[in-house]
Amino acid sequence: TATGTITGNVLDAAAGTGVAATVTNGTQTTTSSAADGSFTLSNVAVGADGKVKLTVTNASYLTGYAFEPVTAGNTTKTSIYLVNKTGAETDTPADLTAAGETLNFASNVAIDLPEDSVVDASGNLVAAPEVAIVFSAPPTTAASLTAFPGVFAGVPTGATTEVPFETFGFINVDLGAGYQLAEGKAATLTMPIAASLVAAAPATIPLWSFNVTNGKWEQAGIATNTLIGGSRFYVAYPVTHFSWYNLDAPVNVSTLQVVVSSYTSTLNEWEIMEGATEDPSRTDLTKRIAGAKVVVTTTDDSAATDDQWGVTANEGTDNFTRQEAKLTNSNGIASFNIPTGRKFSIKVTTSTGSKSGYMYEVENGVANAYINMGSFASHHGF
Repeated sequence: TATGTITGNVLDAAAGTGVAATVTNGTQTTTSSAADGSFTLSNVAVGADGKVKLTVTNASYLTGYAFEPVTAGNTTKTSIYLVNKTGAETDTPADLTAAGETLNFASNVAIDLPEDSVVDASGNLVAAPEVAIVFSAPPTTAASLTAFPGVFAGVPTGATTEVPFETFGFINVDLGAGYQLAEGKAATLTMPIAASLVAAAPATIPLWSFNVTNGKWEQAGIATNTLIGGSRFYVAYPVTHFSWYNLDAPVNVSTLQVVVSSYTSTLNEWEIMEGATEDPSRTDLTKRIAGAKVVVTTTDDSAATDDQWGVTANEGTDNFTRQEAKLTNSNGIASFNIPTGRKFSIKVTTSTGSKSGYMYEVENGVANAYINMGSFASHHGF
């Protein structure tokens, strides 16, 4: 069996500090250090899809689920972000055995629980469970999407294969103490639509639930775009269990190839991008880097133009809605399906460091982004 290595850090999603956590890929377990959250998993079996599911646990945090690309004989460097439970919003109904109640949270999330809807592990009714939620609207930084569990694809109702999607918001709901919704009872889940996304928000959107066993998002229903008190919300019913939920719209995709090399060049990169000069090192396979981790993050914002200059994702202003990570193959290439006509960013990490970029060139109908981990005499966009 082909194996690789995963090494990296477990970090607090808000503070960015190290977290001591247990990291497992199902067959191997390691405890990260308390100082910086660093961990290493060696001899990790490469999955059929080239990814390995990692489950990361710490009692003070929501369980994290990451899918890391791994190739035989190579080391994947990563950072896994966990959401601290202390940042959760909480609310408690007065008495669900007497009447149903709608819980309203500071993030404008609402959960409508009907009468006699919550039970303990033995099936006994629970009158006043403390309900905790962690809600994330699409963030304005690419790094913030790392707390998203799983990958940005899900299995639609009646289907068996995943389709790519982008998020309009995701949430974790915990009824506490192992409590769950009673059989035959269903809740209503209402989540706000970010003001910047209202124009793009469809009338209905699939509601997805994260299956922690197989690590896949599975469609759990449909949420309806609804005007409430002058603001737009997605309202989902029926919700029959609580865990991670996600509002995601399937997307049309185009191909982007990221080519990673390392060399020292006396050329000016902006002249290469403008087509004023040729860079012979781009086609030199001896300069390519295999096993480099490439992360492509896309936004909801349409590219100003369909060329290399109009696709820059703006940290702090754009809403980042989708992210995917892969390793470069033996020719230093990683191929992605990204939402068509959107702004995006690229981050490449190798054993020597990281570099970011966004520009590409269209060659024979395929968009190619060239990332040189070495140096140019002058560069632009990296």
